[in-house]
Amino acid sequence: MLRAIAEITHGVRRRPQVSEEDVLQVLGQARSVVQKQVIQAFRSCVAQIHYERKLTETSEIRMTYSEFEVPFWVLRQQGETFLPQKIAEIINCYYDSGINNTRYEELLEELRQHHRAVWRQCILQLLAGGTVRVEVAIQYLINIGEDIYIGQCAERLVQGKYDRLELESFLEYLVALRPVGYRDTLRQCYTRLKKRFPQRTRQPTTNAEQHFRMLSYNEQFLPLLMLMNDDDDWAWYEFARRLTGTLSFVATFLTTTGDGRASLNTC
Repeated sequence: MLRAIAEITHGVRRRPQVSEEDVLQVLGQARSVVQKQVIQAFRSCVAQIHYERKLTETSEIRMTYSEFEVPFWVLRQQGETFLPQKIAEIINCYYDSGINNTRYEELLEELRQHHRAVWRQCILQLLAGGTVRVEVAIQYLINIGEDIYIGQCAERLVQGKYDRLELESFLEYLVALRPVGYRDTLRQCYTRLKKRFPQRTRQPTTNAEQHFRMLSYNEQFLPLLMLMNDDDDWAWYEFARRLTGTLSFVATFLTTTGDGRASLNTC
């Protein structure tokens, strides 16, 4: 059916890339009996398909083809309602799969307002499934001020379970919501990172995506800077201690090398 609509709207024979607007345009020109048959077929399609996205054993993402999402959105525009579990399927399958998450976050808000238990399960699945960028889902939680993941966030910060982008998102989430003990979490996060990067080291060669997400020496200072921004005395003392240690190292280096300027230029 979608292939036929593609041929009608685009005049080509190919794998259907049909939007709900294409379908609604064709339905608007069709007879009533045809409209009813199409709507009924779409209802059966949405009901029978289990929409899912998952990681394979080889870390590839497999998901229900996007064209099978079209009947859902067409029916939504026609005023159809769905069980909250079906809405959660659509979110978990297609959230963060394109350039715009607005419609999926609207679905999330619908669940949050009327079916909070399903919403909670849906969010936790997005964050744990490995098929969605964690920082995208965390930004959604920051925007709506929800603390549903704040406990897991603090735990991951303390245990060092994050990449660079996740670290930034978790820290932003923690500071935005400021749960009890958040400063202690920031201190523990900083201390762990400081031990991980005792000195500057050359990053190993990786592909572009891995390199983009890889932690570097400078990331250790993010939680410290957030504490300093919060006027935390411990953080300011630690910053002064680190700065003094660095200046002391430079002074010793210049003294022992004689021609410090030339030596520094060749380091």
